[in-house]
Amino acid sequence: KKIVFQKPVDIGDLVRMKSRVVYTYNGPIRSAVHVEVSAQVVRPERASSFVSNTFHFVFGFNDNVALRKVLPLTMEEAAALVSSSTSYHH
Repeated sequence: KKIVFQKPVDIGDLVRMKSRVVYTYNGPIRSAVHVEVSAQVVRPERASSFVSNTFHFVFGFNDNVALRKVLPLTMEEAAALVSSSTSYHH
């Protein structure tokens, strides 16, 4: 798959990628990890930055991998966990 930026990234801009695990699933046959990646465009000459995109990736494991549960620290993290778990199971 290709990644398309929602907002322009100009030559000379820096792209800072920030990721976090928002949900893990330990199933009887398969396990999965949902990772959210935020792409922040930094424009040093203007001393500005903005989030261009937020990407969502799900990595599946067929092996019997025991994954740690995600424990949210903030309401925003809790909302991301609920949203991820709901979309994964539907």
